[in-house]
Amino acid sequence: MRKFTLFIASLFLALGAMAQTFVQPVTGKYYKIKGDSQYYPWVTANTNASGSVAVSANEADAAVFEKTANGFKAVSTGKYLGYTNGKFGYGATEITVELVNTGNQANNEGKYAIKSGNNWMYNNNTDGIVHESSSWLDIERLWGFIEVVMEEQPVLISRADWGVTASSQETSGDPGQATNAIDGSNSTFWHTVYAETYPHWIEFDMTKSYTVYSFDYVSRFDNTNSNGNILNYKLYVSNSAMNGNYDNATLAASGTFVYGQGVNHLINLETPVAGRYVALVAESGTRGNWSGNAAANAANCAEFNVYGIEVTTETNEAAKAALAEKIAQAEALLAAITIGDGVGEYSCGGYTEAEVESLFGSAKGFYNSITPDTEVASIEAYIEFINETIALCSLNMPVAGNYYRIKAVAGWNDDAPYLTSTNTTVAGKTTRAAFAANADASTIFYFDGNQLVSYASGHYLVKDANNMLGYNGVQTAGSKIGFRVATNGLLGAYNISFDNGNRYLYVNQSNYTDAAGTSITDANGYCFNLEPVTELPVTVTAAGYATFYAPVSVEVPAGVTAHTVTINGEWATLSEESLTVIPANTGVVLVGAGLHDLAITTTAATATSVLEGTTSATYIAEDAYVLGVNAENVVGFYTATKNQQGGSSWLNNSHKAYLPKTAGMNAASYSFRFGEGTTGIEEVKTENGNVKTVYDLTGRRVEEITAPGIYIVGGKKVLVK
Repeated sequence: MRKFTLFIASLFLALGAMAQTFVQPVTGKYYKIKGDSQYYPWVTANTNASGSVAVSANEADAAVFEKTANGFKAVSTGKYLGYTNGKFGYGATEITVELVNTGNQANNEGKYAIKSGNNWMYNNNTDGIVHESSSWLDIERLWGFIEVVMEEQPVLISRADWGVTASSQETSGDPGQATNAIDGSNSTFWHTVYAETYPHWIEFDMTKSYTVYSFDYVSRFDNTNSNGNILNYKLYVSNSAMNGNYDNATLAASGTFVYGQGVNHLINLETPVAGRYVALVAESGTRGNWSGNAAANAANCAEFNVYGIEVTTETNEAAKAALAEKIAQAEALLAAITIGDGVGEYSCGGYTEAEVESLFGSAKGFYNSITPDTEVASIEAYIEFINETIALCSLNMPVAGNYYRIKAVAGWNDDAPYLTSTNTTVAGKTTRAAFAANADASTIFYFDGNQLVSYASGHYLVKDANNMLGYNGVQTAGSKIGFRVATNGLLGAYNISFDNGNRYLYVNQSNYTDAAGTSITDANGYCFNLEPVTELPVTVTAAGYATFYAPVSVEVPAGVTAHTVTINGEWATLSEESLTVIPANTGVVLVGAGLHDLAITTTAATATSVLEGTTSATYIAEDAYVLGVNAENVVGFYTATKNQQGGSSWLNNSHKAYLPKTAGMNAASYSFRFGEGTTGIEEVKTENGNVKTVYDLTGRRVEEITAPGIYIVGGKKVLVK
């Protein structure tokens, strides 16, 4: 239901947008121009004494304009509307007129303002003429917005290919064939046979469908003989031949022809009617219906003309082909992208890949149902629907607080694609970051939303003196990093900017960073894939202990334990139970030598620890304690030596924790113990005099010593090398 709802909503939105969008007038078509004025809205073909265009309250006075290549020509006068001779008037030669869409102005959706040269046309509502202004503000203030109303101009339809039939035709004496009604001569005419009585009819096949606006009946051109002149008439229009049967025809007009003012009888239809066939039916004649005079009961027609506009049958083949192309584009896009929430993936308005496939499938189903009678507008609505759905699919940008690897696009730098945490060793380029082949700890970066910091070194990516990206040791901040969709159209790839977006990262074929200005090329060297990092590798040395701190929560794997720390007297007390999840921004002690991968998780967890930490390598001026081993190989927290920045600071490494020195903490060091009171280590005793039980420093019993380290053997510390 959700997919269907989106489809229907998108379809109606597309149709609604089509209905509301005001299109530019078409050259060769006919229009009336109506302003916003409530008093004189219609632009006429007339001018006042000074030459300014006159406007009228009556639509009947409105000029019909033909849209020309650059302007508007009044049909009745052949003159062009525009700014001429210091005012808006009419000129004999074409005047350029510009239509400015006012859709961004309040209450003016779908309207245009008329501009000719540097002058805007407006109506001041008071004097019945249009004025001009060089200021847009005046136009806005003085009701100058112009609404263009389409009004196609009917034309005399050519009769060259017409066919004609009649209820009868007199061929004896004066020829009265039906074809005389369209032979172009008033001296010949159609005449029914003498013996018949009313009604009579003559029918014209225009060979094409037209919208009929008016017709012209020309009676016989003979002032001394009015036999057959039609008095009461009906006009029928149909898409199929009628032959005297009007059940499926439209009665377009009926009335009485008025004589005495010539033989031409031009009748305007109240409502235009479309069709291919037109039938004039004679209900009675000017001489009545005489039973004693057969000639007086006849009908005649010297000429018959129709004014209308051809009904163009719009083929839908082009629209159908466009829809097929659009469906293929959508299917190719779906095949090339991954819909999801991660980097390199695409978000499509909250819809899953299966849902988007179903949406495009509905368009494909519609395509398969298209017939020659399917309206072009319906097909175009589906094309717009696909465009809107494709527009929903956008490449996800990196999210602050996540870890990523930056990989040069495939096919460009396959031998060393990953950006690393070290500078290149290439001579003269040693302030630029290097690229390497393997995705290890040195290729992990933390993104804080503005900057990238290396996970391995804790150093920020920062531009050098030559505006190239690299590392300059310990910094408090790096260059501002930005991401955008790759300009070369490579799906899932990014361009990476720095220096406030003024430079773009480029991987040199010598495997170090390069850069260019904002006008970058489409070369793949500027394109990068981002790989989300899901695990943070941590190495615990042979001493068996390490600290850890991260701005994200991580799971504790097998083979290592994680402990919060509290200070009790001269002891750094480690929690007896290992954490299963280390909460974000929580310093802990890891116990268990080896390389461990800590999986990043969104699992909620809380823990309290006195340890603090930093994500980047950071100089710290405050007194603190750091993890260490003394000369007697005792592991604990020892006073940090201030040997950085002229002896004013000490260096905390990336993703490491430390113990801040607070009031009352005066000890030179704090040894470890597990839990409150005496620890498992302190309770180690021999189980008998001959067999010594072995424990590690966590208090766990060890059946066999297999690795170097410090152990408790028979209640004494033993260093095993």
